[in-house]
Amino acid sequence: MTGCCSLNRVLRVLTVAFATIAATAAVGGVGMVVSARPQPPADGPSPAKPKVAVFNADDPRARARMDQILDEWERRSSQIRSLHAEFRRRDQDVVLNEKTYFLGRAYLQAPNLAVLDFQSTDARFDPEKAKPYERFVCTGDEVWHYVAEVREVVVYPLGTDERERALKEGPLPFLFNFKAAEAKRKYRMNLRREDDDAFYIEILPLTEEERDNFNQAIVKLLRSSFQPEQLMLIDENKNSKEFVFTRIDRNPQINPDYFKGREPGKSWKVIRNPAGVDRQSNPRRAAIPGADANSYDNPTRPVSGVGGDSVK
Repeated sequence: MTGCCSLNRVLRVLTVAFATIAATAAVGGVGMVVSARPQPPADGPSPAKPKVAVFNADDPRARARMDQILDEWERRSSQIRSLHAEFRRRDQDVVLNEKTYFLGRAYLQAPNLAVLDFQSTDARFDPEKAKPYERFVCTGDEVWHYVAEVREVVVYPLGTDERERALKEGPLPFLFNFKAAEAKRKYRMNLRREDDDAFYIEILPLTEEERDNFNQAIVKLLRSSFQPEQLMLIDENKNSKEFVFTRIDRNPQINPDYFKGREPGKSWKVIRNPAGVDRQSNPRRAAIPGADANSYDNPTRPVSGVGGDSVK
């Protein structure tokens, strides 16, 4: 993978990652840590068999319930101004029969700031083995795309048209001022299964532009909190990206320095405006005193507290 890719591809990556995180978090509780349900002792009574309802895509009961979820999503999205999420990601390539693993962290701040960070790791998601892999920073005026493998940073200035498109087509409309009618225009959302613990929602893109992002998505949404526990994105070749969310905080205080584009050490190559278009921009740019030549400044330190506590 190289850092020099199109702005359209960068915006698509941000759309897929943030929209799914923000969309499911918009109807969730505040600052919850997502964890597995406790299991009964080995010598205790067997748990009751959960009630399960399976729906086909055209079941009127499922459509009515899905409409309720979308209406609640729209209502609650107006209350969200910032978001922090932590997750595990597993990519599977069915042709090459390969799996890759990542630890991820995301930040969003209204009206147009975002950070998405991935670190590669092993199949156990061991944080001690995590290494910088890829990062996207939206400063409002620019998108900074960091690729650790080739030590490149590609900076895309956002003109007026791109800024408007990023706001309309990127992740932020799913989180801030979400409109159910607009979501229905772009996606068909089907409630496919419901049990005592969760809703299983299928998301199908309705336009060619959205199908560039994914062909199908499946979200497992916990009933108790309306927090996403799992998300799977499947492309036209049946390759998949599976996300397991370990933490989501709504409306945290986020360090504003996270949303500044930063030049790493001297061994990194910075490529500005690869399309060659002459645009004026006002980048949120900050130098990194004593930056390590083998990494970029990585705001992935542990977060203390939940909910409205600072993410620093």
